[in-house]
Amino acid sequence: MLMERKAISEALSVILILVITTAIFSSVALYANQQLEMDKQTTSSVIENSKERIGELLSVIRAINNGTHIKIVVVNYGEKDICIDKILGDASVINAALAFYNVTSYASTLTSNCDPAVLNGKFIYNDEVYKPTLIITPNTYGSIQIITSKGNVFDIDIP
Repeated sequence: MLMERKAISEALSVILILVITTAIFSSVALYANQQLEMDKQTTSSVIENSKERIGELLSVIRAINNGTHIKIVVVNYGEKDICIDKILGDASVINAALAFYNVTSYASTLTSNCDPAVLNGKFIYNDEVYKPTLIITPNTYGSIQIITSKGNVFDIDIP
């Protein structure tokens, strides 16, 4: 009779260990799955974001450092206006002025797809004739970074 109890006890121990192991594994798997579901983007949103980022094409025509400030002439060859989120000079946010090349400032009637309240009206305009845009920085820098609202970063090295 003593032997039978020992066998039942060993069988219960094995079952108990299997149940505990299964419960722990299931909890970890459920938590990991929930984290993946929260971070996952749908395929269509990833494709849409990629299309919007690809539509931002910026070409630097000229960068002039005159010792007190920098003038950069760029052209937007993309499909849409480039909405500027930030302009950085050597990785620090700067307040650069933007204007059409050969024009002192943007006209107040100029329209864009950018939200002027959020972006302070800074964008690089796109139209059929690819008007050059002049970026004027308040100081000199080794490089200028333009960060767009779509997440693109255009890094311009200054000679």
